[in-house]
Amino acid sequence: MFSFLLLCCGKNVEDAFPPDFPVWVEKSEATTWPEKGIDATETGDILLQWILSDEDDIAKYLIFRGVLNDSSLEIDFEKIDIIDLNNPFESPDQYLDESAVVNQRYYYYLLAEDSGENLSDPSDTLDYMLLPSVYPSVMIPSSLNDIVSATPDLTWSYNYGTAMEDYVITLLDYDSKEFIVRDWFQPGNYVGSGEDWTFTPYWRVVNGDSTWMELLSMHRYQWRIDQHADYEGNIEKTGSESAWAYFTVE
Repeated sequence: MFSFLLLCCGKNVEDAFPPDFPVWVEKSEATTWPEKGIDATETGDILLQWILSDEDDIAKYLIFRGVLNDSSLEIDFEKIDIIDLNNPFESPDQYLDESAVVNQRYYYYLLAEDSGENLSDPSDTLDYMLLPSVYPSVMIPSSLNDIVSATPDLTWSYNYGTAMEDYVITLLDYDSKEFIVRDWFQPGNYVGSGEDWTFTPYWRVVNGDSTWMELLSMHRYQWRIDQHADYEGNIEKTGSESAWAYFTVE
C-alpha cells in the first residue's frame, strides 16, 4: 500500500535493479577484415570493443585492467577509466588502452552502471599482450613515391627475440580503402633476417560471388604487417600491428 501511494503521488521509486553485465565484441579470426574485438593497434595500443547495451538507463562503463601477480599467482585489477555515455567526446562502445606496454599480458573486464548508480555483474575477462611492431623504416616499398609493378615484392625485417608465430599482411586501396587481400603465413626466419611477400592476382569469393582482385596501373595502395602468437583456434591473444606503408603501381 505504501509503494502504491508513492506512485500515486507522482514520486519516483528508486531503481533497485542492476543492469545486465556487459558483453565484449567477439574477436575476429586472423584473416578477417575489418578486424573486431580486442586487438593491437597501429599506434602500439590495445583496443577494447564491447556491445552497447540496449537498456535505456545505462550511464557509464567502468573499465578494469589487471596483471598477474607472480607471488600470489592471482590477477591484481584496478579501475583504469570510466566511460561516461553522456560525454559526446567519448566513444560509448570502445576504449583504447594507451598505457599498455609490450611483453606484458593485460586482463580486462567491464562493469555497467545505470542512472540509479546500480552496478552490473562483471563482464567476461579478456587478455592480450603486445609484441614490438615492425617499423615502417624497414618496410619496402614505404612511400607513395615508390613505383612498383602490379605484382610487387614487399620486404621488411624483424629483429626482436619475442614469441611471434605468424605474419598477417593486409593490403588496401589507398584512396577508396577497398580491401585487396589479408594473408596469414609463417615467417621464413623468426629473428634477425629479411622477409618478403609477393602479391599475385586471385579470385575472391564472397557470398558466392567471384571478383578478380588485381592491382591497377597508376593506383595507390597501402600495406601493413601484423604479428600474431598465442592462438586459441584461429584467434591470437598476442600481437602487434605496424604503421601503414604505401606504394604506387606503375
